[in-house]
Amino acid sequence: MSAGKTPKEEDLAGSPPTKARLPYHFADFELRTSPTELFHRGERLELAPQPARLLELLVSQAGRTVRREEIRKAIWGDDVHVDFERGINFNIRQIRSVLGDNPNRPRFIQTVPRQGYCFVAKLEPEKPARPKGLLAAGVVLATLCTLVLALKGSGGRERPLQAPPQEDLSELSPAALDHYQIARRLLQSDDSIDREKALGAFGATLASSPDFAPAHAGLAKAHSTLFEVPEAQRAAKDALALDPESVEAHLVLVETSMHQNLQAEEHLRTLERVWAVSPDNYEALQLGTLLLASQGETAAAVKMSFRFQEKDPLAWIGRWTVAWALFQDRQYEAAATQIRATTQLYPRHAATPYHLLIHSLIRLGRSEEALQAANLYLSSQDWATDEAKTIDDWWRLFLDGFGEIGDRPGSQQRSQKAILHIGLGETAEALALLQDACEKHTVWDLRFLRVDPRYDSLRLEPEFQEILRCLNSAPPEGAPIEGSLGTSEVDS
Repeated sequence: MSAGKTPKEEDLAGSPPTKARLPYHFADFELRTSPTELFHRGERLELAPQPARLLELLVSQAGRTVRREEIRKAIWGDDVHVDFERGINFNIRQIRSVLGDNPNRPRFIQTVPRQGYCFVAKLEPEKPARPKGLLAAGVVLATLCTLVLALKGSGGRERPLQAPPQEDLSELSPAALDHYQIARRLLQSDDSIDREKALGAFGATLASSPDFAPAHAGLAKAHSTLFEVPEAQRAAKDALALDPESVEAHLVLVETSMHQNLQAEEHLRTLERVWAVSPDNYEALQLGTLLLASQGETAAAVKMSFRFQEKDPLAWIGRWTVAWALFQDRQYEAAATQIRATTQLYPRHAATPYHLLIHSLIRLGRSEEALQAANLYLSSQDWATDEAKTIDDWWRLFLDGFGEIGDRPGSQQRSQKAILHIGLGETAEALALLQDACEKHTVWDLRFLRVDPRYDSLRLEPEFQEILRCLNSAPPEGAPIEGSLGTSEVDS
């Protein structure tokens, strides 16, 4: 049954349960029983015992609507003192959060109004047994090598990997092909050392195949990840001179130009050309979310952020992007819910989501919850500091830890520090930092000044209005290349 269809009446009447499979496999998930544990691509996910039992009940009855009364009996038995209606709703939200399921477009759990819930994802056959002997060792070793390379530098957290470009590799010699494939693998790492090695491997590819456009595009991307903007732009132009339809090269030019100018409309036009040939491009969806929000089109940014997240529902960056877009759209309750789900999956991640959670809760008038979230982060990180007594303690803690501000492309240090000052009510200090950002034209500090709710307390200040006028008069730099995919005229 597809996620968009309502279960049939005979399903509501109760059909025989699905034949038991232990464990259950669906999408990239594995649900083990005795005890009930949920895994995603081999990584155990945090799911409390009660929602875990409910998930097992729904999965075991896949394709059939499980009525709320059945759920009550299975989870709470005869305990009539429990508010099980609210408990069921809470547990379903927890399950959907961990699965990355959207109740409006369910992939796993569909609500049947006034009836119950139906697990709608297809259950897959049990995974084959692991091969024995030397073959098993080879398989395990190959898998481990792949995982180490894919996760290196990400703290063991999976991040979405883009599918390799569809390229004709037949023109490469065996040696050049080996260099190119190594470069592509290194480029997927979050480790800057690996990315520097990728530069060398792409260079070795081009030494024997100088007209191979994908290697130029990969070289551009490697420079971009290292914030080497001029080098990235030169390599991207070289790629487009050979292949005007290189999506990767166009995206590098958009991304690097976003470090240099505020021409969001120009960047969005380029992304529209990318979507024309690659509608679900992961990087284009992320960049599009940022650009739409910066233009004040926050509702459109939210929609695009969900498309971005759907590419890998459990990836931290996708979940964070949705939360950030919801906050920019001033949907503070939804943003707080998304962030809490994200921190449940990644409890020891950086402080960034907790900052946004605190801002959301404060705007909802729930200061006590905001303080609890602050102390939850401090305890999860084993910080050598006392519990924060007030939210001001939290802001001051991070403000005191701020190092020297640098001007690396993509830096947001001035705006981040200004937001901490705003939290403490230190308006003059915040305005001075933003004025400095405008004078130095540090673009990422300025991109969201017009829309970000965290600047609301400054909007009536004459100095802030002057900063906005400074943005309007700032000269553009490093504009993206004109043209369209397939017809680009590349600068020499």
